[in-house]
Amino acid sequence: MGVVCHGRVLGATNRLETQHIAVQQIVPHICRADGGEAGTGSEKNHDRLCGLLGSAHMSARGLFIALEGIDGSGTTSQARALTAELSARGYEVVSTCEPTRNRIGRMIRDALANEQLNPTSLALMFAADRLDHIARDIEPALARNAVVVCDRYLMSSLVYQTLDCELSWVRTINRHARRPDLYLCVELPVEVAFARVKQRSDSGATVRERFDVPALQRAIAAAYRERRCDPDVADIVRVVNGDQTPQAVTAELLAAIEPHLPAN
Repeated sequence: MGVVCHGRVLGATNRLETQHIAVQQIVPHICRADGGEAGTGSEKNHDRLCGLLGSAHMSARGLFIALEGIDGSGTTSQARALTAELSARGYEVVSTCEPTRNRIGRMIRDALANEQLNPTSLALMFAADRLDHIARDIEPALARNAVVVCDRYLMSSLVYQTLDCELSWVRTINRHARRPDLYLCVELPVEVAFARVKQRSDSGATVRERFDVPALQRAIAAAYRERRCDPDVADIVRVVNGDQTPQAVTAELLAAIEPHLPAN
């Protein structure tokens, strides 16, 4: 999504071919959600991955925070501010984001900047990147009692990917993604957020994406309001007013986090 996309990562040569190969490699690991058949080897690999995720989740402690909001809402800046504040308080903080900086995440960023993948392939890549993210980064950090601050997570897929894909299908391919402990949703008027995105783009700080259009941002904002009320996450959602000074937003976010912080 826009606030975390910083332009091209992969080389131009054979970029699209590499992305399609990656999709073919990762699809069998998304639990055969499309109803197709996977070979015995893929089934074993999938079972191994889900077993690792399940066992890690059982032993996880720490605190897993995910920041969400429309493009221009300031989630990236607030993730940095929270990381700095919590680190100053003596917590081990793992600051991360989705799409990740790992291999699949880098291909997603490139695809977002260049619109080189169809929506179904992109949704599958996000789901695969997320499972890899959980196993590689999030669960090990939580097992160390760390605080994980993630700039965007599953709710983003349920909002952005469902612009083109069925919501039920996006839920299915992400059904093994663990729930965060808190969703911190930064809300502000679409017009304010879009002005921020345009300013960033005009200054060359980011690459414009297909989502950076006012009409689309209004649809995305409406989808966020719906997803925040989903029964499976409503109890962990906290909404913060993003149309104020960055310092005031950070203070509200910290107030929402403090009751849930692990023993330090």
